[in-house]
Amino acid sequence: MQARPKGAPPSREVADWEAAEANAVAWMKWFGHADARLTPRGADGGIDVMAMAAFAQVKWYGKAVGPQPLRQLFGARANRPGTLYFFTNGGYSPKALEYAESVGMAAFLYSPATGLVTPVSSTARSVFDGAVERAKPPRPRTPRSDNATPSTPRRSSQPDPPWGQTRVEHLESDATSTLSASDVGNMLRSLRGKRDARLAAEPVESTPAGTGRAFRQSITESQPDPSPSGCLAVAGFLGAASVACCYGRVDRTPPTWLVVFGAVALLVGISATIAIVRRRKSENQAQGG
Repeated sequence: MQARPKGAPPSREVADWEAAEANAVAWMKWFGHADARLTPRGADGGIDVMAMAAFAQVKWYGKAVGPQPLRQLFGARANRPGTLYFFTNGGYSPKALEYAESVGMAAFLYSPATGLVTPVSSTARSVFDGAVERAKPPRPRTPRSDNATPSTPRRSSQPDPPWGQTRVEHLESDATSTLSASDVGNMLRSLRGKRDARLAAEPVESTPAGTGRAFRQSITESQPDPSPSGCLAVAGFLGAASVACCYGRVDRTPPTWLVVFGAVALLVGISATIAIVRRRKSENQAQGG
């Protein structure tokens, strides 16, 4: 028998089958089945202890158990899911252990003197080791030493500098440097001077001539003056068009809008011709003078 693990059920003497079943209930609760309980007498069908996901059979006699009681427990479970437990104080035959391995049954051997159980199948050892691990106390967290170097730099805890000063903090060390307002002003003036010098060194494209009023005047002067013959030709064309329209009518009476249009066109042509002739005379006189 192995040593009793920490937190396991206390030692007890197992002197009869009732004590054996109570001992099995205590160990199944320690394995994690908190709802383990004894089944009623006479209707167990081969199941002595039952839980939500566990079924157990307990034997109290001093000889090795064969495979038949294990098959009886497997059949009594039917199709219900859960782990199968078998407890006995007389050991197991080789065929019984072989059957326990084939169906995944947790086979335990308990001591009548102390009630301590020992796993004898692979499933039983897995269940027992899992309970031992759960019973271990949690590992205490190691406090970090104050002298340990932090993984990330810490910002300085010194108070903020007065108004008008800027403090440059170096995270890698505790050293700090303070810039006064005058130093900041000198730095800004130096930056402005460098910017002005760079702008002065760059070539500046000149604005094209002829912008604004001068540009509009040059465009106006470049346009040719209309000739008097052209104005009269336009007026004559409009008059001829009016006559042709009147001639095409049956009653030979021109419409009022056509008469007005022809008269206005003729007046405009004559006025333009007179204005052009006068301007040319004044220009010729100015050049001759």
